[in-house]
Amino acid sequence: QHWPLAPALARDPPSRRARHDAMVIAEEAEEKGGLWEVVARGGGSSGSRAGGVLVRVEKDLDSPEVGRLAHGALVAELQRCRERLRFTKVAGDGPRHGWVSLKARGVPLLLRAGEPGTAAAAEAASKLAAA
Repeated sequence: QHWPLAPALARDPPSRRARHDAMVIAEEAEEKGGLWEVVARGGGSSGSRAGGVLVRVEKDLDSPEVGRLAHGALVAELQRCRERLRFTKVAGDGPRHGWVSLKARGVPLLLRAGEPGTAAAAEAASKLAAA
């Protein structure tokens, strides 16, 4: 039941221990709030001009920046407050923890893993087409 993890782990093959840790985090995330995939690519007006999604220390938009989550990164939801998400990273490039915006100017920056527009959904669709 961890198919949303497969594309991210394939792109960024972790060590055996890191893979185990990612699976544990993913299982806990499914119980709490789910997994999210970064769909913002950067270069546009979606709040991700420098590439990826801006990560901050706190929920407040004025809190210090800690880096950016790269397109395709998979994160586990720890807390959600309106359009802000506190996460821990499961796979991909970027900070391990922090707060991100789910949308910028109405454009989605992250989608629930497996929703249309995510790598997991694309992989599932290609498997169905090949069957």
